[in-house]
Amino acid sequence: MQLLIELQKIDQFILPVNYNYLLQSMIYSLLKNKEDLSAQLHERGYPLEDKYFKLFTFSLLQGQYKMQGKRIEFLDKVRFEIRTIDQSILFTIAEFLSNLDELRIG
Repeated sequence: MQLLIELQKIDQFILPVNYNYLLQSMIYSLLKNKEDLSAQLHERGYPLEDKYFKLFTFSLLQGQYKMQGKRIEFLDKVRFEIRTIDQSILFTIAEFLSNLDELRIG
């Protein structure tokens, strides 16, 4: 399953070029209203034999941008996808986003 998220830029939107950790942290924060799910994903993941997997992935941010040295400024709308085989992750994120007026990355 996948969830496509589109964000409208309100203010200046500048991130470091290596923003993946910031985006991942934001995704975990969207799961905070389901503490058990958030903790399972963040702390343990899903076991398979002797390994653990997070079972979700996300795309890079997509949209118009300009580079400013080691920073990237997004100029308008920004889109990204979250994909997972666990639909409860996407439902939790979608539910949380539907109740937000503003979302910050970083």
